[in-house]
Amino acid sequence: MPETAVYSFFLTADDGANLYIEGDKVVDNDGWHAPVQKSGQVALQKGLHPFELKFVEGGGGYTLKLEYRVNGGKIQAVPDSWFKRK
Repeated sequence: MPETAVYSFFLTADDGANLYIEGDKVVDNDGWHAPVQKSGQVALQKGLHPFELKFVEGGGGYTLKLEYRVNGGKIQAVPDSWFKRK
């Protein structure tokens, strides 16, 4: 994370998806459904944090989008620069 703050994550999925940060479920958007956006908040320190995004597609169209905002600011796409491989 670029700064220590409260981060809101917005996960839009068709069908189900869950976002985990440091092993804790932050967004639960599970189930079989058309595109739906769910959100969750977490306080994070500046720096790298392990995350996992689990996604299931049940047929038909699909959607998977992860966005965020900091301290109630503008919702925006999570930038590629936030992702690092071990």
